[in-house]
Amino acid sequence: KVALFTLLVLLSVTFSHAQKRVALVVGNSTYLNQNDLKNPVNDARLMKATFEKLGFKVHYHTNATSLQLLEAVRKFHADLTPGSIAAVFFSGHGSQVDDRNYILPTDLKAHFKYELKNPARLKDILSVMEAAKTSLNLIFLDCCRDVPNLMTKERNSNQGLAPFRTESDSTLVSYATKHGMVAFDNPEGTNSLYTATLAEEIIQPGIVIEEVLRRVAKTVFKKSKKRQRPWSYGNLLE
Repeated sequence: KVALFTLLVLLSVTFSHAQKRVALVVGNSTYLNQNDLKNPVNDARLMKATFEKLGFKVHYHTNATSLQLLEAVRKFHADLTPGSIAAVFFSGHGSQVDDRNYILPTDLKAHFKYELKNPARLKDILSVMEAAKTSLNLIFLDCCRDVPNLMTKERNSNQGLAPFRTESDSTLVSYATKHGMVAFDNPEGTNSLYTATLAEEIIQPGIVIEEVLRRVAKTVFKKSKKRQRPWSYGNLLE
């Protein structure tokens, strides 16, 4: 009985000190002013289930409008606590303008770069995570697709996403493909190649996240016949 009691006490201490895990998962497939995408809602559904297996509380949204995305970020922020692990997954249209990266809500009507507004800017979403004093921030972006209806000074300057720059030692950002390149929506499958591979690799036990992303990059690069190579940014100390 004493041994059992001791074990229960140790378990209670372990779980009480376990890091809180919170994820924001968004998949946008149906757009008002952009071409629709086949897989993002499916991708979000898969990553919701994957994060839940990993012990995350998931804030899950599909086909989010500007107001819905803003509210989603607010609720996500409210759920974060100091020391927690925060993750964001977005699948849908994304764009870069003047080296700033945006994830696009479904009701975006912008034709020109000056019409883009927050919370679509990726940097602001990361700021929300860092403001909560989280211990680890993970961002997965399966949105490196071309955005044909967003006009910039140079017609092709908004292809893919811009490189992500951060001086944080607790943030890791993963793109479905290298900056400036376009990812494929995988019309033959129910999920994008990147998301399907990520969901499979990230639940493997005993593997650090950097190795997970290396495996994802290797698999996607091979299966896409070298047309798509996932890319990551950040330098974790822990």
